[in-house]
Amino acid sequence: MTAPQRPKSHPASDESIDAPNVYLFASFLQKNREHTDKIKGNNPLWQWCDRFLKSFDDKQLTSQLQFPEDPTDEIRIDLLPNDTNSLDFRDRNNPDLEGAIQPLQLHDSYVIYLNVGYPDNEESASSRFQVPISSLGSFNPNKELLIAPDTPLFLGSTLLVTAWLTTRNKQLNFDYLRDLSDACYTELIGQTPPPLPRRGELFGSTIYEYELPKNGDRCDRVLIWLFRDENADQKFSDCYQQFTELFFYRHKVIRAFQDSRKVYQNLDRDYTEVEQKLDSLHGKLETAQKRIDHRQLEQFQSELKVLATDALSYTRSLRKLEDYQTTIEINLYNYNEKLAQICGKLEVDKEELSILSQVSEATAPHFLRQISADLRYYEHGTDLIEGAIASIRGIVEIDQAKRDRAIENTIQNLGAGLGAGGIAASALSGHISTGMTFKLTGNWQDIHPGVLTLLVSGGIGIFFFAIAAWLNGSLAKWWQKSR
Repeated sequence: MTAPQRPKSHPASDESIDAPNVYLFASFLQKNREHTDKIKGNNPLWQWCDRFLKSFDDKQLTSQLQFPEDPTDEIRIDLLPNDTNSLDFRDRNNPDLEGAIQPLQLHDSYVIYLNVGYPDNEESASSRFQVPISSLGSFNPNKELLIAPDTPLFLGSTLLVTAWLTTRNKQLNFDYLRDLSDACYTELIGQTPPPLPRRGELFGSTIYEYELPKNGDRCDRVLIWLFRDENADQKFSDCYQQFTELFFYRHKVIRAFQDSRKVYQNLDRDYTEVEQKLDSLHGKLETAQKRIDHRQLEQFQSELKVLATDALSYTRSLRKLEDYQTTIEINLYNYNEKLAQICGKLEVDKEELSILSQVSEATAPHFLRQISADLRYYEHGTDLIEGAIASIRGIVEIDQAKRDRAIENTIQNLGAGLGAGGIAASALSGHISTGMTFKLTGNWQDIHPGVLTLLVSGGIGIFFFAIAAWLNGSLAKWWQKSR
């Protein structure tokens, strides 16, 4: 259902704002999760920076990057060797519009802090660059600021827009400020803003958070911060490095949860398949309790191999889900630590960062609860598979034991028969010296004494084989009854 359109209280796109600036915080993994080789100069993040710079300047970032040669324990590494650790640039068509890109290595990822806008180094409000909101489109000429590459390396991005309210539009009418914020979004992004942005206060100035609809692996958001006085601007300037790391940890938390949903889908599919296999297997097991032939035994052995493979794949998926849970917990801890650093540096209470605390107080805990519930539910699938494997293995082992026992009894019976026949042959060989004469086909024929001995001993062996087989069978029946 489409949300009802709120009537505009003012033609905000015609308004002017002072010293607007755009900040992009984007994060990419150094390496693909499926490979161990680090992707340095050809990381999509650097390629995107070079494309973006072409719209403003002739400078390139990739050729100036310097990566550490040896492994290091440092959490944060600047990848540009100059004094400012950034690449400065200006708009060739508008020299007043300037920017900078600062590339970083944070933990296992690459991060950029990009700024485009008008300088705000004037003491008086009347000296700031005052421009119409419609000019924000020149900050994003190719509409690329919402990074959404089709690569598993991408973690996420946060786009922050700051602008000073002019004397004319510096008011506390939230409908008016919402219209102003929506207009900034529309002009910068070139799209209609998502409905119902979250509104908050950050360092005494109003800020709006637009969560963008999920599109594949993208997890972007846009923040529009309308400065009412110097307090917010100064505090942001004092802590922009901490904000870079703060947003990075947020990207890691959200991306880990998004990846966990893919594992969840695989688990759900595998769980359904396992249930179907077990339902089919249940009938076979009931039949097998009554009787089992050689063909059924081979079929059960084949089922055993398939279930063992399924169990391995299923367990690996559960382990991945646990890994994502751990990733969220680690980065949530880092996020809270960074929030505490900002509060300590600026000497403010955490309540002043309420819109930033949303991740640690609501979003990440919700993610963790969801993954915990998934783990509790799907861990039963492992029990089901292991139970089925144990049942099949038990039936196969029982049947195999029966077959082994039958073979053993046959060998014992044959041993008894052969032993008796051998004894008989030894005893008779010294006493049978003459053959016997039989009348066959009308003629009298003699049987050699050796052949006669063999026939007699063979008969005795067969007799004792039969006796042993009968005794073994009787003893087995007696044993079963006695139990």
